[in-house]
Amino acid sequence: MWCSTNDIDDLIGDIPVGSGVDRVKFINKAEAVMNTYFAGIYTLPISILSSVDPVTSGTTTNLLKSLQEDLSSGMFLLSLASVHEVESLHSYAKDLRGRALSNLKQIREGEITLIGATLESNPSLSKPRKILSNAPENYDTGFTSSTEALDSNSFYNRPMRETGGTFYDMER
Repeated sequence: MWCSTNDIDDLIGDIPVGSGVDRVKFINKAEAVMNTYFAGIYTLPISILSSVDPVTSGTTTNLLKSLQEDLSSGMFLLSLASVHEVESLHSYAKDLRGRALSNLKQIREGEITLIGATLESNPSLSKPRKILSNAPENYDTGFTSSTEALDSNSFYNRPMRETGGTFYDMER
């Protein structure tokens, strides 16, 4: 973990939150999302080599902490307020999460380097790629009725959303 519950509290300020809300759950979720971006590029879990200059390693550590703070705080605040309840809070939460995801994408694409982190040694996993596919319209599905085939085709071609380098069903 790169950030703590105190870091989340610092970012959300005076926003009232119930005492039973588990901030650690959001920190762990943020770490899992971050790892999906780092997988295949850096050895997980990421650790900064002790041989790296402290100023440089501090920069990398601060970047990772900032990413986890923004991502976990954004997810946490989004869980508290829907867009219809508190529009400004929802907007702030989306901005925090969006900023973190944008930086994570830059790391995944090699535009930002985590100096001091160990690169993945397996060249076949050096850079994971997204795989997008649509089933051909005349693909023989093996279904006995055209209704079953249509349902299957719409299932496999449903709208998807990218989250952390992975695609999720938007309808769920």
